[in-house]
Amino acid sequence: MSQKRIWLTVVSLALLVLNASVLRACTSRKIVEREFTQAELEAANTAVNEKYLSTIEKEVFYYLNLARSNPKVFASVYVKDYEGAPGYTKGYAFDERKESLLRELENMSPLSIIAPDRKLFDLAECFAVKQGKKGKIGHSRKDTGCASGYHAECCSYGDYTSGLHYVLALLIDAGESNGDLGHRRIMLGNYLYMGVAHRDHAAYGKDIVLDFWRSKDGK
Repeated sequence: MSQKRIWLTVVSLALLVLNASVLRACTSRKIVEREFTQAELEAANTAVNEKYLSTIEKEVFYYLNLARSNPKVFASVYVKDYEGAPGYTKGYAFDERKESLLRELENMSPLSIIAPDRKLFDLAECFAVKQGKKGKIGHSRKDTGCASGYHAECCSYGDYTSGLHYVLALLIDAGESNGDLGHRRIMLGNYLYMGVAHRDHAAYGKDIVLDFWRSKDGK
């Protein structure tokens, strides 16, 4: 075999190896960046028929369940290019915590979806209303008259136009006082039931309270 033919053979083999590597990389990227399937979208919409919930409250269930049921796709579709809710600053350490959320979602296994519970809604609604009227923040229910039979709770403040912004705000968990990522740990935690109440707030326009149970009736 001539030296020229040997050289052409080597080049051809090298191109085949390169093309195979590119194809594997593209295929892998498509898996990460694909859209949700129709079955996944329908399964996530656990609160769609709950008449006592507002559109935004139903959206919190929907988007949180998408994040839990297929975290890799959620990271690609909703987190990767997110720059915060329109009209609001991104908050302390937003970019850093968004990147850590991306890494976490891309490397975690799917979680159980969360179902609505009317009793949890009542717990959340009472606190959302009382906090909102007084313009307060935090989790203390002292002097509110609201029961506290939940296993975990998240609160967020701001007049966002979609439940997606509340879900992303709690998952990213920006803010100087949120260094332990406590909201994210709850949102991606071992919980099966949730109540969501979105109400007026004297200082922030709106507040939203998410109360969670690990088991039915909080047992």
